[in-house]
Parts: sequence; C-alpha cells; structure tokens
Amino acid sequence: MRKWIYIFLSISLIFVSCEKEETQNMIDSEREEINMFIESTKLKYENITSNLYKLTVLEVPEETNSVQKGDSVYINYVMSAFSSGRGGVITTNIKEISESSDLGIDNDLLVPFGIKYGSTSLIKGIDIALENSKDLGSYQVIIPFELGYGDKFNGIVSPYTTLFFEYEIINIIK
Repeated sequence: MRKWIYIFLSISLIFVSCEKEETQNMIDSEREEINMFIESTKLKYENITSNLYKLTVLEVPEETNSVQKGDSVYINYVMSAFSSGRGGVITTNIKEISESSDLGIDNDLLVPFGIKYGSTSLIKGIDIALENSKDLGSYQVIIPFELGYGDKFNGIVSPYTTLFFEYEIINIIK
C-alpha cells in the first residue's frame, strides 16, 4: 500500500512541477510578445509599474484636471484580451464596438462608466492607469495578468490573461 502512495505522490509532484514550468513559459512568452508589440509600434508606451505599460493617445493641456483619489471619473472604454494589441473584446460601453463584437450587451448599459477613483472596486491595473490621467485624455494600457484578473477564471476572463485596456476620460468630478 505504501508503495502505491509513494508512486502517487511522486507522479503528483512531477505533474505540479511541469504545470508550474508550463505556466512560467506562458508568462515569459506573453511578456516577450508585449515587448515585441511595443517595439514594433514605435509608440511611446511608458512602463508605469510591474510590466504595466501606458500610452497617452490624446495629449491634453498640462493645466487640465488630473484624476486624484476620491474623484468621480467617467470613461468610455474597451477591454480586450491582449494579442499583439487589441485581441478579442471582453467588454465595452461603446455601442458600435459592442455590436461589432457581438457581445450582446443591453444598449441601456452602454453609457459612460462611472468610477470612484481609489475605491478599489476596479482591477489594480486600471486603478494604477487612471492615476494622473487627465480630463478628456485618451489612453491605451497593457495590463499584465497579475494586475488584472490574476491566475483564476472569473467567469469571462481566462487565467493569466494580459489585458489591453483603452479608455477616454469623459469627465472628472472633484
């Protein structure tokens, strides 16, 4: 009986070890794909923190309001799985993109998304990206899985999914 337990435990350890190595290879491959994408676009993505990259698409004047903790921020957005840029759309509040992506989102829900910045109701990568974003600014952010939905399936997004988040700030209420 002990012999079978040892065999079972040995096989289990090998399986777990292989699974961890496979996961790390997938993460490394994704990071390499992100770096290749950034280099190929020749755009000025800024590495904000822990492999989170932000690109300012539409510059706004320096004196424009910046997002600060406690502000109510209203945005239009598209969140996609990263695939050398925008991959399959996961969610949006933009009618045309929702319809063309066949998401089946009720038109009544396709309104600017309101966020109380700093309330931790968002995934960490979006919260980080919003910091110091400017009113009426437009941005693209590449969010690594560890600042997104992590290594767990959340019902829509698969584990280890890097996100491509595009947003435009419509209004900031102080």
